Amino acid sequence: MWCDGDSLGWTTGGVVIGKISVEDSDHVPVRSAGCQSLCAILANDASKVSGKVCRRDASGKIVSGVGNTALASGAPAFTISMAFAAYGITIAP
Repeated sequence: MWCDGDSLGWTTGGVVIGKISVEDSDHVPVRSAGCQSLCAILANDASKVSGKVCRRDASGKIVSGVGNTALASGAPAFTISMAFAAYGITIAP
């Protein structure tokens, strides 16, 4: 979708859903968000963020309550999903 809401004929054709651990997400800087970590953005809670990364306790672990799911190992994580569309074209030699 363009910012004005015009889809230009694109139709959402698929969805990707995955998980990222809270720890891994804290090591992903997002340039368009002033280089905040993905964890800080997804936590979306000032009490769980310190500067541009997720807050850590005295032992260096990210504070509890960050994340909205867990990995099979039990580690806290975020669920991330995206919808996408594709438009096929013919490329002639």
